[in-house]
Amino acid sequence: MQYAIDRHIRQSGSRATDLSEIAQQSAGEAIASLAGMRTENLFGGGSADVQAAMHSLSTKRGFGELGQRFFGRFMARFLNFYLSRVTAAELGRPPLRDLGDVAEFNHAVRDHCDQSARIVRDFCGTWYSKTEYEEGINPKPVHR
Repeated sequence: MQYAIDRHIRQSGSRATDLSEIAQQSAGEAIASLAGMRTENLFGGGSADVQAAMHSLSTKRGFGELGQRFFGRFMARFLNFYLSRVTAAELGRPPLRDLGDVAEFNHAVRDHCDQSARIVRDFCGTWYSKTEYEEGINPKPVHR
């Protein structure tokens, strides 16, 4: 998926921006984390397991989970892009006395973003279900 996005950016004559990189990384992390949870087993996984895991994301519930995970990760990365400068400047002063405090702060920001993104779960799932039923999922309705 990462390669396809990079290729699309090159072919369209666009340039990657900080925001597009944040979105691309968030999408990759969301897919990898959800598919990874669905393929983990004691004996490893093969391509059939990966395909089954990806297929499970092509349902109303799966796409809702994917949307929530993507938007949560996107918000956390976006905020961290700016907050990392502030936390670096404040390191050594209360409440960010050491790198452990910074890591704890970053974890709290990520948790907050993941929980805040819960609101989009139902929207994403409903959009997927409605679009699949009315038109099918293909590039034309997705680009609107």
